[in-house]
Amino acid sequence: MEDPKLESAPNWTASARKYTAVYIQEQIKAQESEIKAHELAITYYRRRQNALTVTCRIPPEILAVTFGEVVRMTTVEWNNYSWSSSELRWIPSLTHVCSHWRDVAIATPNLWSNILMYFTGWAQEMLKRSKLAPLTITFQPGPRSFIDRGTTASYTIMTEILSAHLSRIKSINLDFKDATYLTPEQRGEILDLLQRPLGQPLHALQRFVVNFPRPHNIAYDDAVMKILVEASPQLEHLMLTDWSIQWCPLPPFEKLKTFSISYYKEGWMSELLGVLLHMPLLESLSIAGAWEDTPNEYTLLHVPVNLGHLKHFTILSDLASIIFLFDHILFSGLLDIKVTVLLQSYVDPPSLPYKQLLRKANNLVKGIARGLVICTSIQIWKSSDLQGPPSLDEPPTIHFGTTDDYGEITSPHMFSDDFWRSLDLVQLSSLNVKVTSSFSADAWSYFGDLPQLETLRVMGNKHESLLLKAFRRRIVIINKRKANPKATLSCPPFTSLRNLILAYWDLNHLGDAVHKTTARRIADCFKIRASAGLSLELLKLEKCSGVDEDNLARLQKHIKEVHYTRISHE
Repeated sequence: MEDPKLESAPNWTASARKYTAVYIQEQIKAQESEIKAHELAITYYRRRQNALTVTCRIPPEILAVTFGEVVRMTTVEWNNYSWSSSELRWIPSLTHVCSHWRDVAIATPNLWSNILMYFTGWAQEMLKRSKLAPLTITFQPGPRSFIDRGTTASYTIMTEILSAHLSRIKSINLDFKDATYLTPEQRGEILDLLQRPLGQPLHALQRFVVNFPRPHNIAYDDAVMKILVEASPQLEHLMLTDWSIQWCPLPPFEKLKTFSISYYKEGWMSELLGVLLHMPLLESLSIAGAWEDTPNEYTLLHVPVNLGHLKHFTILSDLASIIFLFDHILFSGLLDIKVTVLLQSYVDPPSLPYKQLLRKANNLVKGIARGLVICTSIQIWKSSDLQGPPSLDEPPTIHFGTTDDYGEITSPHMFSDDFWRSLDLVQLSSLNVKVTSSFSADAWSYFGDLPQLETLRVMGNKHESLLLKAFRRRIVIINKRKANPKATLSCPPFTSLRNLILAYWDLNHLGDAVHKTTARRIADCFKIRASAGLSLELLKLEKCSGVDEDNLARLQKHIKEVHYTRISHE
């Protein structure tokens, strides 16, 4: 289009106006070229300037290792909290900083080896950048997946990609738990497509994880398992969720180190033991599910299964089945164990087998019990020595609990003193009572007699009466000894206690017949203990109400240090 100013010029011919317009356009293009040249020059000098900064002078080897950790942490995050807003957000974070970082990132194949199949375009590009690095294939369809809900075309693309790179796939993760929009027929089509590449040799495959919701074709479970065993001689980690499998015709998993399965199949226990018999290198075992008690099938296996390499054991099942497993497996090197007894909400397990099971779990893990947390479950921390306090920030060595259809529940058996006496807690140094239900007086008496207990944390005023009585137990006898030398002298409770933590207590609560507040009762209790030479070094009040100047002054008279955090009223 011609310039309006030229068209309005009265003495200019049409050809002159056209020539002038062409000339102007050429000048604009020439100036744009000059601008781009200057921009390139500025970019060049900026790069030279950036190359002098600290971040751009980091050696590529260090950057590659650091980038690998960033990618690993990001991958763990979206695996734990699936469907975050940007699973590949590490890419711009690493490649858009400077050219040096981008060059290092693109030239590091391991960064691109974790292929997320629900981003088809990025999957192709990441495969190209991964070069010959071993691959981890993750497929997790969901509401924001690339899948067309009415077709299986995208799955076909995925299987083609898998088939082209089978020789370097070291891990396959198939998680269909969010694909609720798929019909059983569509699931069957998808499984058939996935079965094709899995039927070829997978010599590099070390890890296979699958989570597929019911209903689905159970026959496919057996087919995939046979394929994996025959085509994956290096398989070390196998995790299956909600699969029913006929184990008997399968060859043994001789190199398997991690085995995790949840299932819903009656009479499966004897088959499981038969499979475990051929897993000599197993280091981690996780079993979840419920089945009917079938003693006739259980007795088919007479030889105990020796799992001498097993270090981590997790089981969630009914009480009888768990006891049967413990009776038919030989453990020798367990580092930690987690047992969850599956109950009907209206049925509580018999006391004796429940205690026997916990005692057996406690005996299977070597070491000294140093830390104990009592909540809806029982958590015990063990160590091989007595140096320093236990690290309660780490996962517990023994985790023992009960659950029903609605989640974890508290067993009443854990409140009796004979329950705790069944465990070896003589060297316990830290106790955290997080249940709000009150223990019996005998239970508190037992904990008070532990000779090494240094730190006690108690949640809620419901423990107040029995706990303070336990603190004062046998203290009166000691004071009477001063007046009557013939009085019987016995060891007072909590002799080693140095730190007491009270969480969510009400210091102004009126807890007895004489209408003394909780703060006054605590002060009186530790006044008596201090007179007997049993002073407390630290009292910590965590989010307690009634923390005012009067109560603090009252407590500080007989306790060396009092720390507190008030309840937030935001």
